[in-house]
Amino acid sequence: MLKKVVISVGLLGSLVACGSTSTIKSKTDVIGEVKNIEITDLRTKRVNGVFIAQATIINDSNDTPQDIYYRCHFYDSNKFDLSGQVQWTPLQIYGGQSQTVECSSNSDQVSDFRVEISSTGASVKVYK
Repeated sequence: MLKKVVISVGLLGSLVACGSTSTIKSKTDVIGEVKNIEITDLRTKRVNGVFIAQATIINDSNDTPQDIYYRCHFYDSNKFDLSGQVQWTPLQIYGGQSQTVECSSNSDQVSDFRVEISSTGASVKVYK
């Protein structure tokens, strides 16, 4: 019984950590200046071998619609980018609203991902 409680508490701690702001920031890149836009939630799942990442993006302004661009990169366990050249996807979010976006990769080697957002969709390479 004690073993089940310990495992349950450990799983609960893992789920809480996934929703934390520091985890979201470690999985996102903002290219250029993006005002009033924030990624508030990230989720992943694997369905029939397809790795799916979802991000909830919110426009914090009260009345100004924002035109942004987003894209996702997928990485293997060695942090090699499996995505290749990824096109920016345009998105308009009205003031005070949120949108959930989804990216997917059918590579069975995917173990991690990052979401990039930009106000221009410029092809800027980020080196970290």
